[in-house]
Amino acid sequence: MAATVQGKVGTIDKKRNHSPERKATLAIQPPSQDITFSRASAGSKYKDVFIMTSGGAVTRVTFGDLVFPKYDSANADWSPNGDWLVFDSTRDNIATGTSDLYKVQISNLGNVTRLTYLPDSWEPSWSKVNDKILFGSNRPTALGTYTFYTMDPGGSNQLPLFPIPPPINTYGSRWSFDGTKIVFSQFVPGPPARYQIAIAVAPNYTPVTITSGFIDRNPAFSPDGTKILFSRLDPNSTDTNKIELYKVDATPGATPSPLTSTAFGIQSDQAHWFGTKIVFVSNRNWNNFQIYEMNEDGTGVVPITNDSAFDHSSPVYKR
Repeated sequence: MAATVQGKVGTIDKKRNHSPERKATLAIQPPSQDITFSRASAGSKYKDVFIMTSGGAVTRVTFGDLVFPKYDSANADWSPNGDWLVFDSTRDNIATGTSDLYKVQISNLGNVTRLTYLPDSWEPSWSKVNDKILFGSNRPTALGTYTFYTMDPGGSNQLPLFPIPPPINTYGSRWSFDGTKIVFSQFVPGPPARYQIAIAVAPNYTPVTITSGFIDRNPAFSPDGTKILFSRLDPNSTDTNKIELYKVDATPGATPSPLTSTAFGIQSDQAHWFGTKIVFVSNRNWNNFQIYEMNEDGTGVVPITNDSAFDHSSPVYKR
C-alpha cells in the first residue's frame, strides 16, 4: 500500500505490521507524565479521546464510538492549567464528516463547549503562555485552503495567523513552549509530492523553511524551542510505508538526526516532547499502533500500551 501524502497531517495511511512476531508479552509501563491520546477499535475510523496518568490510570473523555450514529474525536491538547482539553470532532457534522473544535472540562466531562462553527477546523494547539488556541481550517474564505487561525479559549476572536496572502496547504501546527513561534508542515506539489517543516516567529509569523525534499510531518518543538521533532517518509524509497522520527535544529539548513530505526514497513509517528522524554505511536511490536515512550536521544524505548484491539494516535504530554 502506498502512503497517502495529501490531506490533513496525521492522515498518512497506516500500514499494519503483519510480522508473525507480535511480542504481546512485552512489559508496559505508565508514561513519565500524564498524556492525552486518541484511540479507535482496530479497523474502525471512529476515534475517541482518552487520558492516561503517570500512574497508569486511563479515563475516557469522549464517547463517539459508543453511540449511533458514530462520530470521531481526536487531536486533543491540554489547557495551560491542565484542567481542560481542546480537540476536534465530527459530532455536530456527522453527515459531512467535517470537524469543529470543542473543549471539555476534565473534572466534568459533561461540560463540553463548541468553539468553532465553520468546518473544517482541526488539530488545535493551546499555548501555555498567551492562552491562545492555534488551529488549522479549510473554512470558505478568500485566504485560500488549509491555513492557520488563532482564537481565545472561549472561541472568540478567530483570526488568521499569517499576514495576507498566507501560505496555504499548511498542517499540523504547534506552539513553542514559550508561545513565541509555531512549527508546522506544508504540502509541496511534486513530483514527487512532499511536505516540508517550517517555523514562523511572532509577531509577523513569516514562514521559514527548515527541511525539504521528503515527506516531513507532525512536527513539535523541544521544550526549549531550539529543536524540532518530526516524522519522515522518503518519497523516493522502495519502502513507501516506513516512517521514522527525527529531530533537527530549528534553523534553516540544519541536518536532521534519526531517533528511530526500525524494520521494513514499520512506522513511528505522531510524537510529542516534554522534559527529556518523547512519546509517540508505532506498529513496531503489534499488528496495530501502540503508544511508546523514549529518551530524547532515541534510547530506552518502552511501550505504554499493548491493547491489541485498538489503534492509538496523537499522544500529547500534559505540561
